[in-house]
Amino acid sequence: MLNKFQIIKIFILLLFLEKGISLAYGVNTSTVQNLDFGTIVQTSDNVTVVVDTNGSITSINGCIHSGTATIGEGLMEAVDTNYISERIENLKISSGSPLIFDNGCKIEVINPTTSTENKPFQITRRWSICAGIPNSYNIDVGGTLRITGGYCPEGTHTINLVPNWTEMHCTGGWIRDCYCQDNPESKSGVLTASVTIKNSLSVQETQSLDFGTIIAMPQPQSIKMSTNGQRSGGIMTQYDTTGQQGIFTITGAPEHQVSINVPPSTEIQNLNGTALNVTLNSDTNSVMLQEAGGTGMATFSVGGTLVVNANQEQGEYQGTYTVSVNY
Repeated sequence: MLNKFQIIKIFILLLFLEKGISLAYGVNTSTVQNLDFGTIVQTSDNVTVVVDTNGSITSINGCIHSGTATIGEGLMEAVDTNYISERIENLKISSGSPLIFDNGCKIEVINPTTSTENKPFQITRRWSICAGIPNSYNIDVGGTLRITGGYCPEGTHTINLVPNWTEMHCTGGWIRDCYCQDNPESKSGVLTASVTIKNSLSVQETQSLDFGTIIAMPQPQSIKMSTNGQRSGGIMTQYDTTGQQGIFTITGAPEHQVSINVPPSTEIQNLNGTALNVTLNSDTNSVMLQEAGGTGMATFSVGGTLVVNANQEQGEYQGTYTVSVNY
């Protein structure tokens, strides 16, 4: 049988339970996976790549995305290790400072998004007290990569994003619904966004176009060099060179299509400045770069037709022409 003193003690304890119990609390938030926009090749100085919170690309403009590159949404883990009911509210991701390079290229992440802004931890009752269960959940982060102002240097570039949120610590009472007290804390963390840029694309002449040796005649001559190295037309002796087609090698990002532009004609001249006209042609207008040791490579050939005038002045005729390649 309880005496009056014991009844008073129980009543005081119930009164404290009704008003709410103050316990130790805290949510540990860490970055599990950074936001990765993968590997891109710029085809424009104005680029956007959108990665959603599921890690999928939903929009891409002004660049080619490498199909073999890893893409991933940002992933933050919030862990509640205490027996207290807590929640994260008003989770926002700040874009962070953009990267600006000497050539004017700017890389930034705009409109960061999260899979949730408000997330409660699981709530239960323990011994008739409103409390939490130690547990965790993930918060997915997506965003839009934007590049402006030029073609950026090659390499992996990172931007620090800043998550900000309010941490609410909740307590409860005796035989009543759980509730959150008015004691929020402002918290922040760090999440990294990255993109790898491979903009290098080069073309190099590995064999020059040569029409060989030609004997000048009283009448004009037309000499053709095919893109596979076969010469036709023109007078030559058995000791003269037959010439060769021009060959170029392209290097760039593997598994990407490259367009080829060869000028329609050029001039060749001897030491006296006498000129001859050469019409040019290539064996293809575009090629796919095949992977070779981590680099994409392809070749193409250039041929042409040379018109030699009657009684053409003798000498060695040389000239140049410029080819260009683009993704």
